[in-house]
Formats: sequence, structure tokens, C-alpha cells
Amino acid sequence: KLMKKLFGLGKGLGSLIPSNVESANPNKKDNVFYVETAGNLKEMWATRAYMAKEFPKAKFVITLDHSLLSKRLNEKDDNELLANLSKVFNEWKKYFGDLIVVIGQLNGDIEQPIRKENPLFHYPKKTDIHGSNQMFWACDTVIIFHRPEILYIEKYGREKRDTKQLIHIAFIKTRHGKLGHVWLKNELHKGLITDWTTQ
Repeated sequence: KLMKKLFGLGKGLGSLIPSNVESANPNKKDNVFYVETAGNLKEMWATRAYMAKEFPKAKFVITLDHSLLSKRLNEKDDNELLANLSKVFNEWKKYFGDLIVVIGQLNGDIEQPIRKENPLFHYPKKTDIHGSNQMFWACDTVIIFHRPEILYIEKYGREKRDTKQLIHIAFIKTRHGKLGHVWLKNELHKGLITDWTTQ
């Protein structure tokens, strides 16, 4: 009854129970699972319903990498897909208490010459997120990772930070915290990402 009420799938749910939910560590008890096959929103609901049945008392941390890899059901474009995806995740958070991490991408606006040439426009913002409106308002926290060095920016922002190996993490929305910035140094050649302020 709960599945029919929340999911609106009725008798069709049984045919959607996923055979592709796999354990990341089948010989351990850490309960990490993954689904490699992309699905539409109805199939995603069925997967979440299946996991609720298997682990009725569990709360999940769910990661979607990334938002545009979901298949369309009846959505006419990416914006409608992201809007519906946001609604589904809000339902999961409400009914199941899930913590959901959605990985998306930036659009091309941040690469425009006016953005790169004017330090006032260097930092990423809400409208740089592809299909930003619905997903932005649905999220409690929105974080953007940015490497200005890739855009051939040598001095970043009004502070004119050196961009060599710079990773900028911008907290542009935090419903339960503070907005702000984190500065890290990319040392992946050593297998490290370190705190920029300690350099």
C-alpha cells in the first residue's frame, strides 16, 4: 500500500524491480550498493522502493553521478527532466529521510570572454549550473568546484589569487550553514589535495 500510495506505480512495480542493484562489497557488512544502468524516474522510484523493502529501517545516502544521465520518461528536455528529478528527490527526503548528493555540470557561460577577462565575474554562480533553477531550489546545499587554471585565468577574482594548481570550492547555498569559499591546492601528481592556506 505504501508503494502504491507514494510511487503511483500500482501493479507495474513488480516488473520494474531492478536486477542491477549490486553490492560494492558483497563479502562485507557495510551495505554499499550501486546501480550502473541509467533509468528514468519511474525506474528510479522502483529501485528506491526495492531498497526500502530490503532494508525497511535504513536511511540511505544516495549519490547520482550525474544528473543528466537519468533517462527521460515523458520529459521534453533537460530542464524538465531536472525539475522532475528534483521533485522525486524531495519526496525521498521527506518519506525516507535520505541524504541525496547530486553531481551536475556547469554550462558554458563561465567560459565567455567577459567572464574570464573581468575579475568581478570569475567566481561561479547559480546561473552557471546547467538547468539550475529547479535543482538549486530543491537542494539544501549547493557546492561548485572550479579550477580557473583550466580556463587560462592566471589571476583569479578581486584578490588576484595565483591559479596554478588552485581549486576553488564555492558554497553558493547552505540552508543550514554559512555561505563561503574553500581554497585547495591540486597536487594530484602526489595523490594529494591540500589546504591552500598552508602553502
